[in-house]
Amino acid sequence: MEDNTIEIKNEESVEDNRSEENKEYNEILEKYEGAHSRALFEYCFKNNIPFVSIVFSRIQKNDEELRKEMPEIYINSLRSIDKYKELTFFDQIVYDNFEKIYSKKEYMDTLSEDDKKNRQVVIDVFAYDPFAGESESDKPQLYRDLAGMS
Repeated sequence: MEDNTIEIKNEESVEDNRSEENKEYNEILEKYEGAHSRALFEYCFKNNIPFVSIVFSRIQKNDEELRKEMPEIYINSLRSIDKYKELTFFDQIVYDNFEKIYSKKEYMDTLSEDDKKNRQVVIDVFAYDPFAGESESDKPQLYRDLAGMS
């Protein structure tokens, strides 16, 4: 009898945990006005759970009922895939990629509004950045010259 009591307490504890997870997720979801991918990404960040977009996409595609079970169904799906079982949010981040993104943002912050517009004109015309490999200090002039030709 005593074992059953402990078991019931454990089940209640699991239920309480789920409702706390759902409450936290729903608060984040409300903040993002129902955008599940943004909400799940933030939830994963806050709880150090990997965000795997392909797993999320499969859940998202299946049906509306599954989305109501977030984040529980997402976490269970991750745990069912061996390569994600031990992974954390921070394990999934490749430092070199993070550094590139940060340095690009830092570079963009140094450009004047005209330089940003010239850069965008060039990228719109070519559908890519033809000066991606050039030095950061040369890029504004290169964008100006090329944008002036159009």
